[in-house]
Amino acid sequence: MASQAKGDLRAKARSASPLWGGPFHVVLGQRLRWMRLRRGLTLKALAARLGWPVKRVSQHERGTKRVHPEELIAYALLYRVRVSSFFRDLG
Repeated sequence: MASQAKGDLRAKARSASPLWGGPFHVVLGQRLRWMRLRRGLTLKALAARLGWPVKRVSQHERGTKRVHPEELIAYALLYRVRVSSFFRDLG
């Protein structure tokens, strides 16, 4: 059952594009969500790995709470990407 849910999350990620429009914090949130889904993680699982409340991660992904530099570094370390990958193709 868990593998089916993980597969569903990855299917959502494949159907999404990593480039969107809107204010930067909204675009950043969309990219964070896309990265989470590509890795088959739920909000709850990601929050647990980061040691943060689910609400904070959700707010980051929805663009309703700005991501502080130290939080961005935590996401980059967890996803094993460079911080600069969050800023690619933003002009």
